[in-house]
Amino acid sequence: MPLAEDVSLEELARRTEGYSGADIEAVCREAAMNAMRRLVRELGLKDAKHELPKEAEERLLVTKEDFEKALQEIGPSVSPELNKLYERIMESRKRLEPKKKEEEEKLSYML
Repeated sequence: MPLAEDVSLEELARRTEGYSGADIEAVCREAAMNAMRRLVRELGLKDAKHELPKEAEERLLVTKEDFEKALQEIGPSVSPELNKLYERIMESRKRLEPKKKEEEEKLSYML
């Protein structure tokens, strides 16, 4: 869905730091739904079940406000504490990787 000029992807990236890919997808989906709801209201339709006129589709832009509302509804699914724990685990695995390769080389040499 096209974005309005007031949407800054850099700002959205900063504001969604710590969000998973699924979290970001949910924010984008909710922002798109906010844009759709807004357009349905502007057109005076009773609900979104009606087919939108072609010219209305051209007006369908996701705005900064649509993202603001979405971010109020959807937060990160993983807490900062769990993210830090994950990072520590990944760091410890990286430190173990050279030892693991060394052991594998010893085993392959022996075979």
